[in-house]
Amino acid sequence: MGLSSRLRLAVVTAVVSGFAEGLVRLVTRHFPGLHAAHKLSVDVLWVAPLVNVVFFCALAVGLHILFRFVPGSVRRRDRALSRGAFVALGAIGVGLATAVLHPASVVVLGLGAGVLAARRTPADTGPGGGRGLVAAAGLVGVGVLVAALSGPVGERARRGALGAVPAGEPPNVLVLMLDTVRRDELLGDVGARIAPRLTAFAREGVRFEDAWSTTSWSLPSQASVLTGVPAAEHEADWPGFALTTRVPSLAERFVARGYATAAFSGNSSWVTPEYLGRGFLRFRAYVLEDLLRRTSLGKWGDGLTRALSFYGAGRGKKAPALHRQFWDFVGDYEDRPFFAYICYMDANQAAYARKFNHYFRRRAPNPEVHEAYRDGIRVLDGQIGELLDELERRDLSRSTIVVVLSDHGESFGPEVREDHLPVGHGTHLYPEQTRVPMFVVARGRLEPATVREPVSIDRVPATLGALLEWTEDVDGQPLPLASAEPAGAGGEGAGSGDTGAESAERPATGTATPVDDAPATWMTLRYLDRDLRAIAVPGWQYIVDGNEDGSGELVPLGDPPGTAAAALGERLARRLARRFPSGDPD
Repeated sequence: MGLSSRLRLAVVTAVVSGFAEGLVRLVTRHFPGLHAAHKLSVDVLWVAPLVNVVFFCALAVGLHILFRFVPGSVRRRDRALSRGAFVALGAIGVGLATAVLHPASVVVLGLGAGVLAARRTPADTGPGGGRGLVAAAGLVGVGVLVAALSGPVGERARRGALGAVPAGEPPNVLVLMLDTVRRDELLGDVGARIAPRLTAFAREGVRFEDAWSTTSWSLPSQASVLTGVPAAEHEADWPGFALTTRVPSLAERFVARGYATAAFSGNSSWVTPEYLGRGFLRFRAYVLEDLLRRTSLGKWGDGLTRALSFYGAGRGKKAPALHRQFWDFVGDYEDRPFFAYICYMDANQAAYARKFNHYFRRRAPNPEVHEAYRDGIRVLDGQIGELLDELERRDLSRSTIVVVLSDHGESFGPEVREDHLPVGHGTHLYPEQTRVPMFVVARGRLEPATVREPVSIDRVPATLGALLEWTEDVDGQPLPLASAEPAGAGGEGAGSGDTGAESAERPATGTATPVDDAPATWMTLRYLDRDLRAIAVPGWQYIVDGNEDGSGELVPLGDPPGTAAAALGERLARRLARRFPSGDPD
């Protein structure tokens, strides 16, 4: 069997099995727990076949070389054995795409399919010649066509659910989600140095100096921003991941009021249409590399690149691409106000690119990772500044409410800013992972001001409803805009320094704090084997670890606690127990 014939056989089998894998993955994408954090768009119908072609052709070349050194009795079965090998590889790829079969079972079934194909291949059967290649090309073409049409057709269908064009001149709403940006990197002297544009922009609106996330990883946190409820209510949390239909999303509320809605995400693991897309007419999350790395055989290739220290977590869609997609959307819906949600992964990508893409698979030291993280924020700040300039140039700045916030922070360990262990995010509920920056700029609607009481990011939907004067269908309590201090109150320099705004708003050491009725925020963490819950009040955070017999830890937010710390911890523990009576956030 010549090399050209073997390659034709490889291509035909690769395309057929790849297309079958694509169909399976289109089914599994509708089940949140299957291929969690590794979803694929409709483009998989043509991407999977092309990825398979690369691997199958490499196998064809290897087999061609191998069969030169085998006995003649084996060489006479060359065609059958080659077909069997290709069918086995393709069947394994399809089996892995189901995400419900054990990998060992998939391999056994794949080998069985290969043996069956080999036994049913007569010695004189060719690969179908040119007809087989034409059929394969046609199958790829079908995949390309379906992928190209599915976006516009689906958006047109969703557009039919839009409410009437709102009367008057309702404002646009733009939410800028700074994924993985912690509070003390965007406030005070640190923010002024590495994020001057965002720092200056924040002074134009209401700044929330003590904002907290509902958890420390992206899916449940951003689901809270888009629903206005904690994870226990919206259910987009570990291990189910599915956003309940019982809670309307912010995008759905805007659609009902005639707004065009769209989301643009650099977080292709969790902020995707499969998890958070309800109510958005347009949702763009994936880049080609995501698709290539997430097919069955693409994952093998990804493993090889990781071994060579090219880790995919440090790459992905950056701010400029998100902004191009956003402006395309604005141009397509000029006749309506818009609600747009942009999730930036740039800071996260910068940190993890440095952390994992180190020589000989060694992880970079935490101080280097932190420095790369700050560089990522610095670059992102300039690019968001360009977005704000373009809003101004298009005369949209006064007619657009802009909300800037983060979903969670990042811990870099004790050698960096004395962070707690463990490092990363989604690993604990300590302040460096859960305390976030947040501010709202609404020119002509909100005067520059500062809010110092603890607030939660899940109050964003109710706040937007209040600003837009929605008289119904607004759940939850808005952020305390009415209690905001005018800009400069308490001193413009309050909260400066590397600790953000911490020291200026803390109670004096040893003083009693009315924790039983103080403003509080709540957070939980369900991820892998972690089970934590916490309460934050002015000056303090109290964390309970459900895996350690409910033991609690009192965390001072600034100055060390005084003599009343033990009693304070007991009071916070009782308040936390009232919030979660069974010790279970659900």
